[in-house]
Order: sequence, then C-alpha cells, then structure tokens
Amino acid sequence: MTKIRRILHPSDFSRASTPAFRRAVEMARANRAELILLHVIDDVLPLGPDGYIPPSTWEQLQKSARAHAQKQLGRLLDRARKA
Repeated sequence: MTKIRRILHPSDFSRASTPAFRRAVEMARANRAELILLHVIDDVLPLGPDGYIPPSTWEQLQKSARAHAQKQLGRLLDRARKA
C-alpha cells in the first residue's frame, strides 16, 4: 500500500467544509502526513458609479482579505493541532 505523504485541505471557511477538515486531520495523523491548508483569495471587483477604484482603495481591500484569510487559517491550524 502506498503511504500518503501530504494531504491538501482547501477551505472556504464555511461550516460545510468542517467534515472535510476533520477527515483531512484524521488522515494526516494516521499516515503521519503533512497537512497543507489552502484558501484562495478571489479578487472582488466593487464597481462604483464611474467604474474606477483608486489604487489605495484596491490595496486596502486586498490587505483586508489577506488579513481575514490569515486569521481563519490560523484558527484551522489551532484546531488541527488540538485534534
């Protein structure tokens, strides 16, 4: 039987992804495998009346999305460590 070395768990941080996360953690522990947590940040295109977003506003939106994702990934990591 081939040993599993890495397990990828992509998450959108929804409640629906919780069972898959638990299973990924179980599999990683059982196989002593590396667990990789992934979240893809999708660019949001908020368009104003003139269709233009200043660069500073765009950068702030991206920074906020990254901060939120980091916080959520940190929570998943904590849960994985405690499981």
